[in-house]
Amino acid sequence: ASGETIKIYATFHNEGLSYVNNIEIELLIDGYSDEGVKHLALSSNESVTVQFEWNASCGKHVLTFIIDPKDLVDESNETDNWADVVINVFDVIHENISAGWNLISTPLQPENSSIDVVLSVLSGRVIVTTYNTTSDEWYIYDSNSSESATIHEIVAGVGYWLYSEENQTLTIAGTPPVPPDINLHPGWNLIGYNYLVPKNISDVISGDYGPVVVLNYDTTGDKWNIYNPVALEFLNTFTRMEPGKGYWIYRI
Repeated sequence: ASGETIKIYATFHNEGLSYVNNIEIELLIDGYSDEGVKHLALSSNESVTVQFEWNASCGKHVLTFIIDPKDLVDESNETDNWADVVINVFDVIHENISAGWNLISTPLQPENSSIDVVLSVLSGRVIVTTYNTTSDEWYIYDSNSSESATIHEIVAGVGYWLYSEENQTLTIAGTPPVPPDINLHPGWNLIGYNYLVPKNISDVISGDYGPVVVLNYDTTGDKWNIYNPVALEFLNTFTRMEPGKGYWIYRI
């Protein structure tokens, strides 16, 4: 996952007939050296595995492994001393799903956004609904009749009502949306939260929209939480938005 130290192993093989000492090995991440040069020795027809470490960042990366980058070793073939490997690094979020209706979202754009794939980690019957403000339409997915679903993807920035028959965990791997902005339309918007850390509502919602009312549903407590910037402070029951939660936002 992004931010973790990843161990990378690469095996190098000497196809020549001679022993070679002090061979330089280098790993480039997206064209830049991350760990510097390593050194090894290889006998004829010998293979050696070398370990590299990389503090991974989210996204698509090209790993280039180079042996003898300065051409210090005399070889019969100087053209096959490197190899590219393309990898994707994803962030992962684990969302607690309670039995009943949950108002959720994902701060990550899933690696595979197919709703069948995203929800495949959940057990039992699962129902998902969402609302489109501009068309004033509801869409639905029911795992018991997925062929008639009108929701086909789970995407970042959208809020979803999810019904589960039991307490369980929804794990999603993906990348943060860039940019994380979500447009609010006049009326009620069912939106997601596109950050991996909690933030104050006042820091997330632009003042250009004017005062907005924000609602969040607490499944375990079976209650609504409200934020209204023009109301008396004690009337607001929450002030921060959190990853994994969905929100109703009313814009005048």
